[in-house]
Amino acid sequence: MNYQIINRNPLDLQPNKGIGISIPFDGPTGLNITYESKNAIRNNLLNFLLTGRRERILNPNFGTTIRNQIFEQIVSGNLQKLEKIIYDGITNYFPTVQIEELQVNADNNTVNVFVSYSIINTNINDDFQINFNND
Repeated sequence: MNYQIINRNPLDLQPNKGIGISIPFDGPTGLNITYESKNAIRNNLLNFLLTGRRERILNPNFGTTIRNQIFEQIVSGNLQKLEKIIYDGITNYFPTVQIEELQVNADNNTVNVFVSYSIINTNINDDFQINFNND
């Protein structure tokens, strides 16, 4: 008989215990709690990409310079620079996240960032897209 072994984060074994905070902050108390590691990691990645460098107190290197780059002229060299900033930031701050696909595209005044990732040693695969508009 075959058995499928599923690697789960130990935090996911306690379904009533919150492990993270969800974005946007629009819950009844201002915060929405996440109860699964998949959602917590996704929100941590979104928070990282939406946070600017030197914006976080006591951790000035956390975040990216994406917002600074968006106001530059949109050419392929700048889009490749944005990909490198995102890739390097995620690999430095999230060592268990393996980027499967990273696309940075521009359309008129909008920069679209698509990230597909998996978590090492788990069965967690997810993706998200962020649109930065410089109007």
